[in-house]
Amino acid sequence: MSNNLNHLSVFIKKILSVIFLCLVLTACTAPKQLQPPTIKITPSVQPKPTKESTIIKPEKENIVPVEYMPVTLPTISLSPIGTNVVNKKLKEVKLQDASVVLYSKKSGESQNIYAGIKTGDKIYEIEGIIGYGNPDETEISQNYFNGISLIKIRGSEGVSAPITHYIKIENGFPISFIQLEKYCQEYDIDSDGKKELITSAGGTIPETEIIKLNGNKFESVNLNQVMNGVVTFDNKQLEFIVYQPNKNPGLYKMTSRGMEYVSEQS
Repeated sequence: MSNNLNHLSVFIKKILSVIFLCLVLTACTAPKQLQPPTIKITPSVQPKPTKESTIIKPEKENIVPVEYMPVTLPTISLSPIGTNVVNKKLKEVKLQDASVVLYSKKSGESQNIYAGIKTGDKIYEIEGIIGYGNPDETEISQNYFNGISLIKIRGSEGVSAPITHYIKIENGFPISFIQLEKYCQEYDIDSDGKKELITSAGGTIPETEIIKLNGNKFESVNLNQVMNGVVTFDNKQLEFIVYQPNKNPGLYKMTSRGMEYVSEQS
């Protein structure tokens, strides 16, 4: 009985040894599991701009664009009057195309001054009053506006109420060319060989407008609106003085491209 047990014990030990050896061999020969490759991500770096790659913006030009718009200018009627209407002839200026007569009327206030264009033996009255009291305050001249011969009469309808008439003589008859309730000057301000009318209204705040003749049509631009300020005209330097909020007054000249900045007003 003991011999059988001994044999059984030896047999079990052999079986266990074989199983252990099999496990060892299986572990040594099993294929290794593949691991995913490690990918190293490097953040992209943007190159810093160099002097050569820096974009240089062009310096802004000191020019304000100006756009002229079509405009219809007012005119007045001229009617012949008889000598019985005139109370007193105050002044007569003889010009190339005709004569300008200043006079008072028998009807109405005696200080009111009227103007008429005398051609031949007739006087054609300009509608409305041309001045008060002193006839020497009414300016009368012969002007040439882009080849058109005109009689210019500038007077006043009251305090700070200027009025300017341009009269053209055609076939011996006076015709109203322009009538503006403004001061008017004639200069070639943009050097294009043609004169423009530089006008300014009376009142506390000056308002400057430019009128030009394009063919047989008038065009105008309001410089106060263009410059967003108050604009006056220096007829000696042919420059415009611009007053804008929170800025020193600036000098501008008109060019074919617009209002060009010159300098601060000294």
